[in-house]
Order: sequence, then C-alpha cells, then structure tokens
Amino acid sequence: MASPSHQVRQALSTLQGRIRQGPAENETIVKTISGTRRAPTVGLQLTQVQLDAMKAAERAIAADERFEHLVPAEDTILEFAEDCATDRKTERVQVFMKRYGQEATERVCYFGVEFLSVKEPAEVAGIRLLPFDDPEIPETNPLFKIDKTITSYAVVRITGTNEVLMAARARKLTEHALRVLRIALRQTSYGLNQEQLRFRLGTSYAFADRGGGWQTHDDGAYPLELSTDWTSVLATAVAGLPPTATKKSINEKALLAVGWLDRAVFTPDPLVATLYRFFALEALLGDSSDGLKNGPLALRQMTLSAIAMGRFRHPDDTFLAYKEVRSFAVHGEAAPAVTPQQASHFAWVVRDTLDQYLTIANQHGFTKRRQLMDLLDNYPGRDALIAWLRENASDKWGEYLDSITVSPDPAD
Repeated sequence: MASPSHQVRQALSTLQGRIRQGPAENETIVKTISGTRRAPTVGLQLTQVQLDAMKAAERAIAADERFEHLVPAEDTILEFAEDCATDRKTERVQVFMKRYGQEATERVCYFGVEFLSVKEPAEVAGIRLLPFDDPEIPETNPLFKIDKTITSYAVVRITGTNEVLMAARARKLTEHALRVLRIALRQTSYGLNQEQLRFRLGTSYAFADRGGGWQTHDDGAYPLELSTDWTSVLATAVAGLPPTATKKSINEKALLAVGWLDRAVFTPDPLVATLYRFFALEALLGDSSDGLKNGPLALRQMTLSAIAMGRFRHPDDTFLAYKEVRSFAVHGEAAPAVTPQQASHFAWVVRDTLDQYLTIANQHGFTKRRQLMDLLDNYPGRDALIAWLRENASDKWGEYLDSITVSPDPAD
C-alpha cells in the first residue's frame, strides 16, 4: 500500500464527518443521490456543504499520484459516502486508504515533435530530445511511423498510477521545455525567422514499456457545412458591419471588438481567449480614465442589456473576472485558471454585448461611441440598477458604487 496522503486523508475525513453529522437546522437538502450497491437502494440526501466536501475529495484524489488511478472518482466517492452513512462505527477513511492506495511508478514517455530536427541527442529543461532515427524510440505506438510531421522526439520521465494523467503531465513538462527552447534560440540565433520557432509536440505519444496514444492539437479545426437558409445569420447586427470605419465611431469600436473576438476563436488557451474577449468588451464599453475600470465596464454592460433586452446577466461575472483574470494577467500577476466552460460562457456574454451595442446604436441613430456612452451613463433607470447591485451583487462593488453615488440623508 502507498504511504498515506495527507490531502486525500484530510478530504476524506472531512467528508466522513459531514455525512455522519447530517444537515444542520438551517441547511436544506439540495440533491438526492441513489446508490446502486445495496438493496434496498440507499438514497443520500445531501446539503450543499456535503456536496462540496465530495467534490473536494475528488479533487484531492485527482491531485495525488497514488490515488489518481481512481479518476474519474465520482462513483468511488459516492460509495465512500454511502459506507459512511450506513456504517457509522467503522473508520471508513482508513479502509479507503488501504484499499485504493498504490505506489506511484516511474515510466518513460516519448512524444513526437513537429518541425524540429536534431542531429544528436540533447537535453533542455530536463527533457531529452532525440533524432528522428534514434534506436531508442519505442515501437509501441504505430502513429509514430505514419505521422509524417514528426521530425524528432522528446523524452520525459514521469511518475503516477494513471497512464492518461501521466501522459498529460509529461506533455506539460515537455511543452515547457519547448517554450524555453524557443526563447533561448531566438535570443542567441539572430538569423532565425519567427516561423522557424513554431515547432511543437505532435499528436502521438508512447511509453517505453507499453501503451501510448494520441491527443489532437488544441488549435485544430473541424469541418462545418452551412445550411442553405442564411436568413437569421445575415439578420444579425454584426453581419452589417463595413470593413472600415471613421475614428471614434460606433463602427470603429465594433470592428476592434470583432478582431479580438476572432482572435479568441483561434487560440486554444481559455485564459488567453478570455483576455481577448475582455479587450473586445473594453473596446465597446471601456473607460480609459484613471481609477477603477471594472465598475464602469460592468455597470455599462448591465445597463446596455437592461435597455436592449429588459433583463441582464448577473454583472458579478464581468466585475469580478476583470480584476481576478484580466487585471492580474495584464499587470504581471499569476492569473487564476480559466476552464473551457467559463471561457465559453464569457464568449456568449461579450457576443451578446456586441449585438446589443450595435442594435441600440442603430435604433437611436448614433454614429459616435460617445453618444452611446452618454446614454448608458445617464440612463433614467441607472439608480434602480445601482440599488439592485447594492442588494444582490458582491460587496466588492462597494468602493465603486460609493464613488458614483451620494448616500441619502437619513432624514430624507
């Protein structure tokens, strides 16, 4: 059995305690899960706190090399929760650790590298690069032989108990090595073209002992066949944008936003795509003056949606993400991870804002961006929106809202 993992043990212990403790007086049941291992079926009625504890246990398992072989661990954690609920005397954490803990093993993983050739084996950032015809290359992955883009190989040692996750970690290590190699080459080789630095990992990988697989490039494209009826597509406000526009006009800023949104389509990184979409949003509704930027941006977006649709998405999405993602990344801080789902949701938000921006400008006959900004900043219903924010939004809005409003006299 593997030596105990503190994070896994702690997460399981917390979950066991939450399950056996049951809901507090002020807690409500948010989900009922039926187990399938027992007859009659055990129905677990879970509070949000208990669900959060289950998710925390799943994350701890995924982050531990000795337990990652359980991933995806939803069913295993559900069984653990059932055992905790039905058998309250046994210390289920110890049983789980003994049953599922495995020793992490070290394996050697090989990746094909596209558009980079080496004459002799070399090492960079802990990764070995091998020539295309090196005899060390394993025969376990036939994709190595048929992939014509491969011109060399990268080799990395990795430990774990889940082959897929091990390959993913090995890929990250190798991608880091290629990133620093690109910069080092550009720094010391003045004759290189930028295009010569676009070598990258291929789709194929193999382990030295057995196994292997492939992973498509994140920036790959899929075929699309359009329908014969383009009526709805051509009716969108953005479809009528001209290719050029005059300075400080409605269309100039819309074209800037379109350019950033299009860049976001072609980047595989959810964080980079989100930054591009923030640039698009700022082109439409941003404020170049000093001071807080996320407040004016989110409030204008909220106001525009209220005018155009009579409703709005919760403005916390933009307000908080601006500071925690956009500002951190732009100002040299480590930005938090952005999931593909979060990036996709924000893409819809910004596309909707672009559509509303153009629609409202057309309805009012605006030609200058300043005209639309004046409409939003002086909207008669703005005070009601601000009151809604004070009641329903994050308390982090307080500083900005206080800067644009005057607290009423208690005597009024």
